[in-house]
Parts: sequence; structure tokens; C-alpha cells
Amino acid sequence: MFSFRQRQFIRCWLFFSAFIPSALSQNTAALSGIVTAQDDGKPIAAAIVQAVRSTPIPAVAFNTVSAANGSFSFSKMPAGTYRLCVQAQGTAFLNPCDWDLGRNSLKSPIAPSGTTAANEVIIAAAQQRANFALKVKRGTVVQINLNDSGQLAAASASPSAPGVGKGAPHVMLGVIVPGGLIRPLTQVSKSAASSVHQAVIPFDTPVKLSVYSGQLQLAHEDGKPIAEKGDAIDISRKTGSPVPKPVVVNITGRKP
Repeated sequence: MFSFRQRQFIRCWLFFSAFIPSALSQNTAALSGIVTAQDDGKPIAAAIVQAVRSTPIPAVAFNTVSAANGSFSFSKMPAGTYRLCVQAQGTAFLNPCDWDLGRNSLKSPIAPSGTTAANEVIIAAAQQRANFALKVKRGTVVQINLNDSGQLAAASASPSAPGVGKGAPHVMLGVIVPGGLIRPLTQVSKSAASSVHQAVIPFDTPVKLSVYSGQLQLAHEDGKPIAEKGDAIDISRKTGSPVPKPVVVNITGRKP
């Protein structure tokens, strides 16, 4: 004979287990395709491809790396509308989740009032979606040099510095993408007195570099101080323009 607690446990287990097959059956969709350059159609290998479900809530994300022929695949996906993001380190390809805001006429049955972007795909329950063409635009690489001749950033990282924890960020550099978000730069090299960063941006689009530090005084290459609240530096590039000089930011002192 079962006790009252045992009977309650069995009832709860039977109730929730009835939903398990249904929940699992909803994660049987799959998506595969090829990521290529939009301009010449060549495959992009070794790129991080991410599928992020935007609707319905909760958000779900899947990650993979494209093969030598640009192919990628995801499995065990729940139904929904997904945005496909591409990060190809060491190249001039733009992440469509940051820059491709173009819209087409594809209507979403999950969100009827919205439309999907060129890098979005709608996956139905148990659907096996194949041959998705993920085309990525090519941009231009902008280099940013952060100079710290006095090695003040390293000194500020000391645990003895008031209000600063070891390893805390001291100069925040990022590109302001559409929508107002700030994407951090890619650091390509670093020494005690300087670091080199890169950003991939589209041509013929207004783009600004966000520069700020809560602990350090900063200045432009010409010596003009950067405001206490930081600055947004124009790094826009026109098609056909010559390779620009690196943007230089100098660390000149510590804030009181």
C-alpha cells in the first residue's frame, strides 16, 4: 500500500510524463545549407554559423562551424523563426545579424505581422529544411591602434588601484551597429604598451567607433582629449576609397 506522499509523487510523475513525448517530438526539425560570399559565390569555410530563434519565446541558439565547402547543418531544432549569424574571423565578411537589415516579403506564420530578413528562416515542427542559401556580404576592415606608452592600463588593473578589480576592462572600444548596440572589436595583437584591434564594417554606411574609459584619460592621434563621457568616432568608408590609416587612440593619464 502506498503512502499519501508516494501516491502524490506518482500522480505528479504521470501528469508531467504525459508531456515528455510531445515536448521531445517538437525538437525534431533540421536545417542545412551553404554559406557563401554574396559577391562571387565562393563558399566560406571555417565560419561560425549560429541559428538564433527569435520567435516564439524562449530564445534558443545553435552553433556550428562551416565545412570546407561552406556547408553547415543543425538538428533537433524546435519550430520557430531563426536568424542565421556568421562570424568569419580573419576575413572582411560582415555578420548579417549585425548589418543586414534588408527585408523581403516572406511572411512568418508564427509572427504574421512581421517579415523575415534575408538571413532568416522559418522552421515548422519536424521540418527537414535543406539547401538554405546563406549569402554574406563583404565589407572593409578598419584597424584601431590603442597606444599606452605609460602602461597605465596595466597599472590600473592592479588590485591595489582604488575601485578597480584585477583584469577589469579599462578602455572600451566597439562599433555601434544599427539598433544602437555596441559590438566589441577583435583584438589581433597586444603588448605592454599597445594593442591592435579590428572591425569589419560595410561600405557606404554611416558607422561610428565608440571609445570610453571609466578610469583612464584618452586622446585622439592629434592630441585632442576625448571627452569624459567618451566619444563616437566616424569610421565610415566609401566604396573604392584607398585603404585608410589606422584609427589611433592614446591613453594619456588616469582619471582622478
